[in-house]
Amino acid sequence: MTLSRKQFYCFSLAVCLSPFILYKTGWMIISKPTTGIVFYIDKTHGRGTLEQTFPVVVFIAGKDTVTAYGDYNLPYHPGEEYPIRYNRFIKTDTRLNTFWGCWIDTIIWCTILTVVVTITFLVEGIVPKNKLVRLSLKGIEFIEESSS
Repeated sequence: MTLSRKQFYCFSLAVCLSPFILYKTGWMIISKPTTGIVFYIDKTHGRGTLEQTFPVVVFIAGKDTVTAYGDYNLPYHPGEEYPIRYNRFIKTDTRLNTFWGCWIDTIIWCTILTVVVTITFLVEGIVPKNKLVRLSLKGIEFIEESSS
């Protein structure tokens, strides 16, 4: 298969990003939304004097009562409702049931990979300009545009 440089860039992005997007999409399909109750607020101490708080949430998943840890430093108090999404098969695998709560890790990883792939294409000599990219079972080969 012979691709232009721009097509190879898009192909590279698709190959790098699709595992993250497919994993998260699969997780969203098998997860279920529910509402938990903040049981109490716990604290953790980082290096030095950094202190972070996080809610410990209790929710019902089928016939089970599950305790899970919420996200750090959110303005929840004991007794408040906490929107949660949990994996049906691993009930302690939870996320805050908002767009950012579910997708922020995927967005961050995809942004990092997009920057890395873009820098790879901008650096001279890694993917030569004005050449076609031939993908085959033998590997990747750069060929002159006129010899396609």
